[in-house]
Amino acid sequence: TALAYNKALSRLQKMHIVPPFSIFSALRLFQQAVKQQLPRSAVDIFRSAMTKYNALRGFPNPFDRPVVASLVTGFRNLTRARLSGPEAAPQPSKAAAPARASAMDGLAAMALNNQYGNPQRVCAAGLFLAFALCLRPKSLFHILPSHLSIVGQEVHLTLAHEKTGGRFDQRRVIRFTASPSNPLFQCVEFVLSLSLPQNSPIWPESSKGKLVGLLREAHDGDIGGIALNSLRPGGASCARLFAPKDTVMQWGNWTSQAVNRY
Repeated sequence: TALAYNKALSRLQKMHIVPPFSIFSALRLFQQAVKQQLPRSAVDIFRSAMTKYNALRGFPNPFDRPVVASLVTGFRNLTRARLSGPEAAPQPSKAAAPARASAMDGLAAMALNNQYGNPQRVCAAGLFLAFALCLRPKSLFHILPSHLSIVGQEVHLTLAHEKTGGRFDQRRVIRFTASPSNPLFQCVEFVLSLSLPQNSPIWPESSKGKLVGLLREAHDGDIGGIALNSLRPGGASCARLFAPKDTVMQWGNWTSQAVNRY
């Protein structure tokens, strides 16, 4: 937004980084970022503002140089190491309170109870699926019916929108047992029985409000930080009771020690 853009420019001037921005401005930004231990999100905002300012006035992109590109990569590696290195203290999850297993059991039961309407059952199934598989909300929002299949004695779920670094561009397949006693399989079987449009998300981002409302209702209306981001840490915490950390990391596709936050 215009407000965020102007605020970023103002903060840059306080760091003595003034427009028009040059390669030296970019170098100074990373110098200050390391010195002040700025979070990567803040640096990304500053980079965006500097690039936008120059572009609007016909100046070259100050970050479009090999030496600066190397600094960007190095800074990202540094912040990742700072957050996940062995000396780093576990940080609290950005989301909130982890979802409770007891509440998720109730949602699984709702998904399998035909006394509820199909829209509510589908939402409940999605929440339970995200909890059990430690999914990020964005991954859940992009699941299509065509991504779910039953192959022999296995359920295959293709996640076409998984996170790689800072981008959601990874594709991977999760497999679990297609057993009638497995509530996860039962939820998938129910969703597939509805013959939903193959190329439309089952739980689109537009359904976020309904999903959050149902999730909070399952937690007895507790709104103390319960959100869709609660499903991934809640699932990890639950899984950790039954499996070693390496298994949980593989299941939830963690490539760093960020799982320790949960």
